[in-house]
Amino acid sequence: WFNAASSLVAFCNPDPKMEREVEEFQHLLVRLISMLYCSALQQVAVMKDERFDIIDIGGLDKESIDYLHAKVDKVEVIMQWIQRLLMDASRSGIIAAAPPLTTRVYQELSKGMVKVSDARKIAEFLFPFPYAQMTTVMLLMQWVVAPFIMFTIAETWWMASGLSFIGVFTFWAINFIAMELEMPYGDDWNDLPIANMQRDFNCSLRTLLEPQAQFPPKFTFREVDRQCLVYKWENDSGVSRAYRDGRSLEPVQADRVAVFKKSASVQDRLRELLGVGRS
Repeated sequence: WFNAASSLVAFCNPDPKMEREVEEFQHLLVRLISMLYCSALQQVAVMKDERFDIIDIGGLDKESIDYLHAKVDKVEVIMQWIQRLLMDASRSGIIAAAPPLTTRVYQELSKGMVKVSDARKIAEFLFPFPYAQMTTVMLLMQWVVAPFIMFTIAETWWMASGLSFIGVFTFWAINFIAMELEMPYGDDWNDLPIANMQRDFNCSLRTLLEPQAQFPPKFTFREVDRQCLVYKWENDSGVSRAYRDGRSLEPVQADRVAVFKKSASVQDRLRELLGVGRS
């Protein structure tokens, strides 16, 4: 769904005369997408507190919000609102992309609905109860019978005890791991961080509304750019900070590239001598 929202923001009309209409469309879009993602998580979550963060919806009319709260299938309602919003934006010229390009947005929205359906299968259709009960019974039988069998096979008591413990512990550990994987949408430590996922999604949507994120950076071509030099890119925006402070960045030295090429040729030669990779 984020890809759909990102594409729609990029498809907006850049005409300054429609700046107000485009801004209203983008803000309504990200709010509906935030509500859509939150409602989808609430459908599959099995938590004590299922109140997740969404982007402020104070600008939406009260009648629509009351209607949404009265519905059980909130995801389907919000999806219908988004599709109608896209159609109205296309007719009014807010979306300036060609129809074949906007079709991709509908495909992304549809894929998101399919993923929600798959997640609901995991949350609503649990492992069959008879199978779970029979698994527990078999584990208990193995826990009782294994020591007697091991004492008849092993030569010493400590060997029999160790083999019994390893066998029983292994099967019970696998069973408990399967129980944890059966429901990943809860409050356990090993479950998915659903609340954090919603917060991260909202942060990504809010980033789409920033002007610098909607337009690519300006580029002034220089002769040195023909060399396509490689620079170190730090995760904490060190390159941007160095560029802003006017410091020169150290490119990757040519001798390092030469050493890499030599090591690669040596590896190829060793493969030829050892016959590795031959058909």
